[in-house]
Amino acid sequence: MEKIKHLNIDVPTRFITPEVFKSELVFGKDDLTTKNRQINTILYPALLSIYNHESWLLE
Repeated sequence: MEKIKHLNIDVPTRFITPEVFKSELVFGKDDLTTKNRQINTILYPALLSIYNHESWLLE
């Protein structure tokens, strides 16, 4: 996290600022909770599957 404190974006961007980037690393309570315990690999991108199928569920 020490590197993030002094983040400098050296390329021109329209929307990404150091503050926006830092805010994307913060997750709300239980945002990363899932019953799916698969291992993410290049051949089977489990995180993509979890995101596509579970991230929009409302309980």
